[in-house]
Amino acid sequence: SEAFVENGDTNAITALFTIDVPRSLSDNEIISIPIKTRIELQPDGNIEIAVSYTNTAKDGRMRLILPTGVLTKTALADGHFRLAQRHQISFETPESAPERYKAYPGELEYRTQHMNDFVLLQSDHFTTWIATRGLHEFELINDSDKTSVALTINRSVGLLSTGNGRIRRVQAGPAIDVPGAQCLREISATIGLGIENTSEIDTAISAARTFSHPLWVREMPYLPHLKSGDSIPRKNSIIQLDNPLVAISSLRLHPDGVTTVLRMYNLSDSEQTTHAKFGIPVNEWASVDLYERWPDDGLNQLGNNETVSFSLKPHQIVTILLRQSETA
Repeated sequence: SEAFVENGDTNAITALFTIDVPRSLSDNEIISIPIKTRIELQPDGNIEIAVSYTNTAKDGRMRLILPTGVLTKTALADGHFRLAQRHQISFETPESAPERYKAYPGELEYRTQHMNDFVLLQSDHFTTWIATRGLHEFELINDSDKTSVALTINRSVGLLSTGNGRIRRVQAGPAIDVPGAQCLREISATIGLGIENTSEIDTAISAARTFSHPLWVREMPYLPHLKSGDSIPRKNSIIQLDNPLVAISSLRLHPDGVTTVLRMYNLSDSEQTTHAKFGIPVNEWASVDLYERWPDDGLNQLGNNETVSFSLKPHQIVTILLRQSETA
């Protein structure tokens, strides 16, 4: 292996190394896969890890093992419309759990678990967050006195389903060849890791989401044939929420071409309140169901630069309609 600093950048170090693995399940020939890993210390103190390699092995899994500095058997994973508790799963084999393996369908516990964007591990004094951009499988691993997170970067398979595996005895589907699922191509992944000096998770959630969804910038084209209206401020937000435990899942234009639809949800298992400030012209709003229809009554009026307070029950999803009325 070799480690060096690229282009004089003292905030980053690059490591080049190789791993030796069998070519496939049916071919024991050992092949070498070069891997490039770049670790960069960001200005905010967080760490960005970039991994890239060319996958030439079949029937395997590549994982990145990240230490967390925390000893725990529980993590909070960014799940579907909530922060989900994920508990470390004990290791089972056909030998350690023979009765369960022999029974139908003979499926043992999977040690890997799901996350959307990030996973949090908490101690009494700080929270470690690990965030990804498109990786959704992780596992908690306890080695000695600390917990590590194993992130799956790539999983290669050759058949849609097989039977008599180490985890599942019964075949779950047809044994159809899926050569594209061997992922014999360039593989790259970017992972973020940070530590917040508090047991509160608000700042960790904000940091993790910021990494998973970085700022996207695009220059708008010049359209001289369009009539210009008022000037555009140099800095503005369509909407601002002040509680990281309340997340936006959708913000879009209604099919009527006038209404803006805001959908947000409470990540936590406790009631949360957030204040919303709108950077678009709005003087009427209403809380509605998923049909997204304006009610005949119950409209709420909104003044200029006014902030609206929303209370959400545990894991509640709410839909808000916003518009500027014609009489405004």
